[in-house]
Amino acid sequence: MAKKTVTAPAAASGEAPKQSQESKLRIRGRLEYFWDYTELAWDYCERHLERLSVFAPYLTKDFIAQQLAYIAEVQQLPNNEVRSSGNAKSLLAVKAKRQAVLEKANLLDAALRFANQNAPALYPVERKAAGLVAFREASDSNYSAVSIFLTTASNYLDANGQRLVEMGALPTDFVQGFKDLGTAFNDLKKRLNTGRQTSKDGTSTVAAGVEKIKQQVSLMQEFGKQAFKYEPELLKLFTEDYLFEAVRSKHHAGMDGTTALPPVDGNSKGKPLANILVEVLGMPGKTATTNKLGRYVIKQMAAGEYMVRYSGPVGASEGITPVELKVVLSAGVSRRVNVTLEPAPTASRVASPAPVATGEPALDTALLNAVSELMVKPKAANGVHEGAAA
Repeated sequence: MAKKTVTAPAAASGEAPKQSQESKLRIRGRLEYFWDYTELAWDYCERHLERLSVFAPYLTKDFIAQQLAYIAEVQQLPNNEVRSSGNAKSLLAVKAKRQAVLEKANLLDAALRFANQNAPALYPVERKAAGLVAFREASDSNYSAVSIFLTTASNYLDANGQRLVEMGALPTDFVQGFKDLGTAFNDLKKRLNTGRQTSKDGTSTVAAGVEKIKQQVSLMQEFGKQAFKYEPELLKLFTEDYLFEAVRSKHHAGMDGTTALPPVDGNSKGKPLANILVEVLGMPGKTATTNKLGRYVIKQMAAGEYMVRYSGPVGASEGITPVELKVVLSAGVSRRVNVTLEPAPTASRVASPAPVATGEPALDTALLNAVSELMVKPKAANGVHEGAAA
């Protein structure tokens, strides 16, 4: 079974690399742990409030209640993940509507070619007047260019649409259908832009709230370190490392990542592999199949060391070389494991054996002629065959 290096070149044996300090810091910033962390910090504060208030008189039960209420308020704000999901759906709708606009543009283009078949020099002029030239030159993601084309072509059809319909170049309902399509596209584009701006603003609001919460917790912890600097067991309750470990231990482990072919032609990334089966060996039910982007997720696992197998693609006639690798999971951490997979080697062609002869063997012509010559009896000098009766 092949072993693969994942996520870090140093893992030559196929073992997933150990969690780096960078990833640890990234995990600490995740909001699902942050809320538990802050609530636990204020819980320890309230338990030892009598000692802490000597150093910080403002620390009262009412103050702690206010902090917990503010934490709940910020926690209820829509987070970026939810907003991004909505934006993704809006973007797909805009892309689909752009494809519908493109189909209408193709019909209009064909109609102009038909209408000007007897005057071919006018075709590029009218094509440009209808906005087709600029629309074709714009990129697929330039949605403003689509809106401009819709307006330009709509104005052109107001002046020339009836003529094209009467010539039979366009269907009778084309002009109104084009205007309706333009309205629908612009509505979707506006919704996408609004969602993106809301996402940006919402993320900023959450970030500002998180920063205020962190400042109050950090200040409280500094007073805790003064109050319990000679009592290690109590002092640890006011340290970030201890609190985060306590919070992470309540969350399940997991893993996610991508599968792809090796990069080719100088590309930095290989082609994503869909329908790859990812199995945690010895853990029935802990499997996943990669999506069209090569991504997979396996959740709700206990901390520990696992062997993970990648095989597939599922349902394809030609697969990849299966790979097994060791992955170590920590409590409360979703481990990122990206894997590059090699295509399964093509079966080498085996030389066909020489055909086995069947039936009668072929006759050797030279041998046949020699035998014939021996069977012909030579004549004697008197004209009588040898051996003939005297």
